[in-house]
Amino acid sequence: MRNICKSIDCSKDCFGHGLCQLHYSHKHLGVASWGSEEHKEKLRASGRKQRGRRHPDGKKFLSHIRKSRTGCWIWTASTFLGGYGRFQDGLAHRWAWKQVYGDILTSKDILHHTCKNKSCVYPGHLMLVSATEHYAQHRELSN
Repeated sequence: MRNICKSIDCSKDCFGHGLCQLHYSHKHLGVASWGSEEHKEKLRASGRKQRGRRHPDGKKFLSHIRKSRTGCWIWTASTFLGGYGRFQDGLAHRWAWKQVYGDILTSKDILHHTCKNKSCVYPGHLMLVSATEHYAQHRELSN
């Protein structure tokens, strides 16, 4: 029998504690989709309870973002010269990706901002691509 994520409206396979990898990571980080008012309302309506504690690094990370109307999580703390967020001696968007999806596969893999905003750290706006794909996407944008 297949175990399915117990999060509302999700049919992905379980990763841990009855949740898929995405919802497990959201719960662990305490990100908005897990603790948002909309999600809390759905939990109340279904009779479920929200459990678990937030990861201390996740809480610190979330204190440095501002959510925009476009859905981006804008990094408000220190940045590198190119405008990318800096967190724990690395790139903030890469840290966010690792918390949700795990390690980046190889050093040649690049996280592409689908929102075209370098200061965005929202994992849903990041896409793992090869250097060749990333170069091709930027070439298309400049034409």
